Amino acid sequence: MSEYAPKLKPTYYNPAKYKTYLDQLGIVYPTLRADQKEAVQKLEKK
Repeated sequence: MSEYAPKLKPTYYNPAKYKTYLDQLGIVYPTLRADQKEAVQKLEKK
């Protein structure tokens, strides 16, 4: 484990810098598939 611990350090969640772990990873959420986007757009038009 001592070999991998330093390599994993950058992936640890830093709540002082990021609101969520997904923000830290650069993941935009909520994610929608193309077919879901069409359904949402239809609902918004109503």
